Amino acid sequence: MLWPHIVSIAHNDIQIGQGLRYLHSSKPPILHGDLKARNILIDSRFRAKLCDFGLSSKHKGQLSGTPFWLAPEYLRGESDYDTKCDIYSVGILLFEIYSRKNPYEGEDFKEVLRRVCDRRINKRPDIPEAAPPKMADLMKRCWSRHKNFRPNSRDLDMTLMDLTSSDLEPLTDEQQKAGSRKRRSGDMLYELFPKHIADALADGKKVEPEHHELVTIVFSDIVNFTAVSQELGPLKVSNMLDNLYLAFDKIARRHNIFKVETIG
Repeated sequence: MLWPHIVSIAHNDIQIGQGLRYLHSSKPPILHGDLKARNILIDSRFRAKLCDFGLSSKHKGQLSGTPFWLAPEYLRGESDYDTKCDIYSVGILLFEIYSRKNPYEGEDFKEVLRRVCDRRINKRPDIPEAAPPKMADLMKRCWSRHKNFRPNSRDLDMTLMDLTSSDLEPLTDEQQKAGSRKRRSGDMLYELFPKHIADALADGKKVEPEHHELVTIVFSDIVNFTAVSQELGPLKVSNMLDNLYLAFDKIARRHNIFKVETIG
């Protein structure tokens, strides 16, 4: 089992990503089907190994798994088990690594699954306080309710390889307390400003103007949004905006863009 005996989360995270990428690179992809901490073992050299392929199959529609780790679209019976379902499980696995807990501990089993599958609720575990910001973001991307917004195993592996040890290792108690203070006092700052500016403002520092030789500004608008809103029901408008913002967020992260949302 992974998390009670873990020595270096940084190396283990990377090895998990490499193992999954290897499986998914097969033709056709090998699906693990039950990715969770109990199915990740540590060898004598403290390397993480994916194990328990009893549920693994190259044939679609033949997999089951542990419910709390299964993707909502699969639980709802909307799709066969595929590689993006394994990626969803990675998100829950990362929660286990940083929280040292099973997901949804102490909660009612049936009610949890109902809320996970409900598109209006999209219940997920709370992000562990020990999770570094970049890992918290990766967690949320992996368990996105839209499977197409989840990274594939190659992107997951590349993302983990690009992160430093400080990006991967759990936050210390002092860092957690500092982060908690910032969240309580400045959540809105991080919604309005780029991270380095929000950090400075949260710390009470003066923010100096920045000068750049070249700046590109992209303005986007939903054409005839008012007319569209009048014709569609509230839930359809909400789902449309949700899909649109998720797509914009994905593009912004990929290109390191600062995004400002306004409504006229």
